Amino acid sequence: MGTGEKSWIGRRKLPIRRLLERVEVDPNTGCWLFKGTKNKSGYTVCYINKTHKCAHRLCYELLIGVVPKNLDLDHLCRIKNCINPNHLEPVTRSENIKRANKIRISCKFGHILNHEVRNKYGKCKICDRNNKRNLRLDPIYRKNHNEYCKKYYYAKKRSQQGMASEKPKRTSPRLSIN
Repeated sequence: MGTGEKSWIGRRKLPIRRLLERVEVDPNTGCWLFKGTKNKSGYTVCYINKTHKCAHRLCYELLIGVVPKNLDLDHLCRIKNCINPNHLEPVTRSENIKRANKIRISCKFGHILNHEVRNKYGKCKICDRNNKRNLRLDPIYRKNHNEYCKKYYYAKKRSQQGMASEKPKRTSPRLSIN
C-alpha cells in the first residue's frame, strides 16, 4: 500500500473508488455513465471533501491531471453524464460553445438547423424572428418602446434645431456666497 492510501483506511474509500462504484459502462459508445445527482445544467455531481464537484471534472483530475484554469472540459461524445476521461478534452469556453452549436441539429422548438436557418451565432433564425415578433406584440414592451421612441425623436429634433447646444434654464435660484 502506498502512503496516500493509508490515510483513507478505516475512514472512507478512495475518491476514485467511490466515483467508479456509481458508473455504468455503455458497451456501444464506451461511455462511463455516472449515476448520480444532476445540477441545473444537467451535469452529474458528487459530494467530495465537503464540496459538490462535477463528476466528469473530478474523474479527469483523478485519472489524468489538473485541468488548466482558463479551460473547460468538452464532452467529445456529447453525453453530459459520461465521465470517461478519454471522451473529455480541455478546450476554451468559446471552442466548447462552437462545437456544441455545430453538432446541434435542431433548436429547442424542433426547427432543423442547417446553414440556411442558422444565424451567425448558431441560433435558429425562425425562433429569433418569432421572438422579435412576439416582443413587438407585447403591450408592455410596446408602451415602453413607444415612450423611448418619443424621447429619442424629440431629442433628435431639438438637436437639429440647435436647442440641445443651449444650456437648460435653471428653475431654482442660485446661491451666491459673498
